[in-house]
Amino acid sequence: PGASEVSNLLLGFGCALLCCVGWAAEAVICAYRYKNPDITDEHALQIRQLTSALFYGVVIMTVLGGWNFTLDILPSTATMIIALSALFGTASYVFYYRAIATIGATKAMALNITYSAWSIVFAFLLLHTLPDLKSIIDSIQSLRELLYSEVKGQNHVIEQVLNGYFGIEALPNN
Repeated sequence: PGASEVSNLLLGFGCALLCCVGWAAEAVICAYRYKNPDITDEHALQIRQLTSALFYGVVIMTVLGGWNFTLDILPSTATMIIALSALFGTASYVFYYRAIATIGATKAMALNITYSAWSIVFAFLLLHTLPDLKSIIDSIQSLRELLYSEVKGQNHVIEQVLNGYFGIEALPNN
């Protein structure tokens, strides 16, 4: 950002690519596992979160030496903010995994990436942060693509989510 010089661009792109591959693989593996009627989206999420927490706690925190810092901030107000954030993050994952089970990985990911638009709205409402023009344009484009496919009747993603998750029938076309 700004006039700062990038010191390791290749490492940054490599990590971003690894994140994208991991995220896509997670959604596809979840969608495949949902073909088994014995595994619900809540069970899959529990397995994913437990595995993630164990790996993070045992491997990453130990390698980075983060346990002392973690124990130091436990009695602080930051812990409550982190816990509240984790609560919303978990709710988000429940809805994401339900969407994967209901409408498939590709459509669920299309809905999930609209978080960038919603983050601008919540940052404005809760933090009184004004977004820059590029962020606004990118967010509008993200939502426009999803809504455009709905208007053209290509995916019916919103209808499938409402019907599959909440049991709400879509409104009839007039």
